[in-house]
Amino acid sequence: MAAGGAPSVVVFRVAGGPRLGFGHVMRALALARALDVSPRISVRGEARTRARVHGLGGITVSGSASRVLDPATTGLLVLDDPSASAARPWVALARRRGIRVVSVHFLGGGAVAS
Repeated sequence: MAAGGAPSVVVFRVAGGPRLGFGHVMRALALARALDVSPRISVRGEARTRARVHGLGGITVSGSASRVLDPATTGLLVLDDPSASAARPWVALARRRGIRVVSVHFLGGGAVAS
């Protein structure tokens, strides 16, 4: 917990493969550095992508949105996924749990209300 009892964890939910889509992973790592937070990354993709994230210093978190988004500790969800249909359930659950949501869109692809 951050000072004052506020949730302090930032979760990055990204789509990414070992080649195609790996830019989403790299952007999450860069944003984590800029925000000075641990890069806790949930990857919608292959196990070898998660292994690469770990190798680059990221902390991979696995499971469904309901497992990953703990309202007691998570203060922000950052979505970087070109599939709006994959992102919407994460946004909806985060909102129900009182977790702020930010989404990244490349040329408007995968835009979700956040």
